[in-house]
Amino acid sequence: MKTTDKYVFFSTYKDFLSNFYPCSFTYRGFKFDNSEKAIMWSKAMHFGAIEVANQILQAPNPKEAKRLGRSKQIPFVESEWEQVREQVFYDVLMAKFSVPKQRWPEAFLAHRVWPHFQGNAKHA
Repeated sequence: MKTTDKYVFFSTYKDFLSNFYPCSFTYRGFKFDNSEKAIMWSKAMHFGAIEVANQILQAPNPKEAKRLGRSKQIPFVESEWEQVREQVFYDVLMAKFSVPKQRWPEAFLAHRVWPHFQGNAKHA
């Protein structure tokens, strides 16, 4: 992870801001081990793809959860997802970062506000 005066750059699962970062939390009554899985599960549920949502819950890693979340079995409508996705992201990340026993960096816990950018330093 690289921090500048304007951005925090993160590009691997080892960076705690990544949706692939391993962490345990509960969201909507289900246990998740990364936020990517929770987001893809929410996407499948939003579009009524219960079978895919159940597969996402069983995914062994965030990469597989992401693959399942892009499944053609989800009757995905981009314009509809655009209307709800930011709330989904917010809700999932609030659940992720609200777990008291996680070890988040001190600056993050002290409510330092950064504009976040996922990518790498070459995007600056």
